[in-house]
Amino acid sequence: CLLSSGLLNNPIRFFNFFESLGLYYGKFEFNGSLYTIFRSIGWWMLDYNPIAVLSKIMLVLSLTGMLYLYYRKMDLLSGFFWLLIIYLGCSAIVHPWYLAPLIALSAFVRYRFVLIWSALIPLTYITYSSMPYIENYWLVGLEYMVTLGWFIWEYKRMNSLQSEPGKAFILHKNPEGLQNN
Repeated sequence: CLLSSGLLNNPIRFFNFFESLGLYYGKFEFNGSLYTIFRSIGWWMLDYNPIAVLSKIMLVLSLTGMLYLYYRKMDLLSGFFWLLIIYLGCSAIVHPWYLAPLIALSAFVRYRFVLIWSALIPLTYITYSSMPYIENYWLVGLEYMVTLGWFIWEYKRMNSLQSEPGKAFILHKNPEGLQNN
């Protein structure tokens, strides 16, 4: 906090910081999941791109999801994992390198759908193969539908394994043989 306060101690820097945030949350869009769906509905209903309003709504949805996680009282690593999932799920911009922290955190949670997502997300860079760039929504849809399908499969599998007596889902065993659920 002390280090960042030195960066924003000048009113001009403070203004520029918020101007940059406004630009990020109000002008840019690339490979967003829920955002792309809502933007398409907005185009259909309003006949223009509602990014200025929609990006703020998505930010509020993201913060609401984060507050929900806070009150669920998860362990730290699982909390960070789901926090990033919510943020990226509501974001208008999701570049492949945004998944790097999720890939690292996936070693500490039960879910591996992020690894599928990270394998599919580079396909979206076909967007930059033409000028002006045109996002291929078929590839974006494929990326998110396969990822969502894998998540649902994992979720159902884990719930069925946990509900069967004597079949606990074990992520891995450490060298001492202790189970990590």
